[in-house]
Amino acid sequence: MLVADLLADVLDLLSYTVLLPVLLAVLFLVSWQAWRPGSRFGFDRTAFWLLVVGGGVGSLANLPIFFFGGSVLAVNLGGALFPVLLSLWLLRRIFQGSARLVAEVLAPLAGASTLLLVFVVGTNDQVPFGVLAGVLALFGGLLGALRRALVPSGAVTPAERSVLPTYALLSSVLGVTYVTTFALPGTGIVSYFPFYLAAPTVAALGSVVLRRRTGDAPALAYATGTLGVLVGADVLHEPPLYTVPFLGAIGGAGLQDLVYLSGLVALALALLLFRPSPTPVEAPASTKLLEAWERFRQGRYREVYAPVLAGVEEEARRLRRDLGLPGGDPGRTIFVGLPLSPLVSGDYENLRHLSARSPPNPDEAWRAILAGYHFRRLFQEIWARRLSGSLRRTAAFGLDLALTMAVPLALLGAWVLSLSPAQANALADSIPFNTYVLLIGTVPFLIFAGTEAAWGRTPGKALLGLRVVQGGLGTPELFPALLRNVPKLLPLNAIAVGLAAAFLVEATGLGALLTGTVVLATIGVALITCSVGFFLASRGPRHQRIGDLMAGTWVTRLGGPPAQVRGAS
Repeated sequence: MLVADLLADVLDLLSYTVLLPVLLAVLFLVSWQAWRPGSRFGFDRTAFWLLVVGGGVGSLANLPIFFFGGSVLAVNLGGALFPVLLSLWLLRRIFQGSARLVAEVLAPLAGASTLLLVFVVGTNDQVPFGVLAGVLALFGGLLGALRRALVPSGAVTPAERSVLPTYALLSSVLGVTYVTTFALPGTGIVSYFPFYLAAPTVAALGSVVLRRRTGDAPALAYATGTLGVLVGADVLHEPPLYTVPFLGAIGGAGLQDLVYLSGLVALALALLLFRPSPTPVEAPASTKLLEAWERFRQGRYREVYAPVLAGVEEEARRLRRDLGLPGGDPGRTIFVGLPLSPLVSGDYENLRHLSARSPPNPDEAWRAILAGYHFRRLFQEIWARRLSGSLRRTAAFGLDLALTMAVPLALLGAWVLSLSPAQANALADSIPFNTYVLLIGTVPFLIFAGTEAAWGRTPGKALLGLRVVQGGLGTPELFPALLRNVPKLLPLNAIAVGLAAAFLVEATGLGALLTGTVVLATIGVALITCSVGFFLASRGPRHQRIGDLMAGTWVTRLGGPPAQVRGAS
């Protein structure tokens, strides 16, 4: 018996330490391989950054969402919110963009969960599995009856036919999660190896059965694995935790939380069972120039001109798209609308003639390579003249901080400094105090992401005439807006926690020196985290900081087109 317990402990430890790196490696291979299979079912590089960087940094931030009897329940941004948002987006993608069909799947699940919660609260006991299965089946039957009554049989699309099977799969994952997890007051919702692998295994197997032919089984596996575990573990097991006042968070364990891991486990298992076919991905234009250089180095001078010309034309089309201009065809029209000197068209025509003749001359081949890099620098200069510089962006961020954090921090300081030293000393463990600090560090992030997704600008950017854009100068979608603001969670939470600690130190009478040290440390951490973004925005060719690089966004100045860029023939 002792050997068996020891073996179980070793396996549990190995799963805890090895599982996450393996899953992130799988996610990387799916999102970043040359043929990028993940882009076919929703796991492109944006999803990768949202789960990896967003999951890691977002683990620092908790958003309080529920208050009951002195207890506060929050949602962890990295461990729960981002995976849940990605799951909802994947479901909508699976149902061909229909929010109505997603609602048809989730509404009966929400109704069944509410009824089960009422049972748990009323009886102060766990739900028997028979009752759980019966309630889920009842709402599934109601869903099926409503669909038969409201949707004519001749008008049922393949997406609509998958509503009931998807609900059944979600319910199965929920039920398996419920019986393999339990509430531990003072700790949270827990499960042990290998039981926490049961729910994502069900999600993977069911998804492959349901969606093998459509090619998006891994996406359904991730979505059902995440949402089923969210409801089956964190929702239905919550009431026992409220026996004593507590401050807890759904997904509070961050990257090691069951909500975060279950979707990735289901994704990995589905990939083992479902092999996506390769999807060719066009190489970026800069790769064409590297290809030309490699051919030149090998003495294959005739083969240099075609990749250089292809790279220049691809860069020009990409620039036109990002500036919101029509596509443009190869030839002189590819530069129409771009703020370039007429000399540039002459340089381009020379390059086209060289490509047509492909002379085996090393001097001509080298001239073509230099022309390609010349065009690339010109295109980058156009971007640099249109984009905002780092100083104005830093000023806008400072305004945003003042507008979103100054008043809450002032109120917090007034509250804490009005207390006696004994009261202030007890405040560090106070649930209301910690909840308020969490809000100060998290709400500005939501404001920044929400305003950028809605209007392309935060209050500070609007005051200074700046706007966040995606390719084609469009307003960023929700995921890019969230992703580009993820690095800001570091200074936001540093400021909130650091100044709250400084207020407590001052109120408890520990001395001005210690208070000043805490304030300076807070400022230092915030400045260090912000300086990386400032450096990238000031030195990069497209003025992108880390968040922009991950999200594929830029910050532009409002106003007319940039000044004309001259070429050097």
